[in-house]
Formats: sequence, structure tokens, C-alpha cells
Amino acid sequence: MTTLQGKSMFEWNIRLGDVITLLGGLLVATSLFFSLDKRVVIVEQAAAYQVRKDDAQDRATNDLKQDIKDGLRDVSGKIDKLSDKLDATGRKP
Repeated sequence: MTTLQGKSMFEWNIRLGDVITLLGGLLVATSLFFSLDKRVVIVEQAAAYQVRKDDAQDRATNDLKQDIKDGLRDVSGKIDKLSDKLDATGRKP
């Protein structure tokens, strides 16, 4: 970019601060790149743990549902027996 007089608007001198800034940026970018795999591993481990936890909860829920169904069958059977017994004696509820 030039001014109206044809002179450059930028100083093309490299100073120590410029070098330090560039090296700092490269250092940060490099450290982020190398720590990325660790962060990905942590996320993958958390996802695998959550899947195992969800499966365990699903099994527990299904077991409890089955227990409830079995309990309802028992109650239904007892009600049927009591109803048959009352019908056999001729009593009305």
C-alpha cells in the first residue's frame, strides 16, 4: 500500500517484539495441536462410560418392569381365585 507521494505506509523493519510475538504464537499453536489428541481421548472415554452407564440403567429398568409385571400377574391370579371362590359359595361382593 502506498501513500499519495508513493512512499510505503508500512515499516519493513523486524524488531525483537515481532520475533517474540511470532514465536509465542507458534508455541501456542503447537501446544494446542499436541494437546488435542488428549482432549479427544477424554471425550471418547466419557462417551464410552456414558454408553455403559446407560446400558446398566436400561437393564435395571427392564428388570424392575418385569418385577412389576410379575407382581401384577400374581395379584390378578389372586383376584381371579377369590372371585371363583366367591362365585362357588354363591356370595355377592
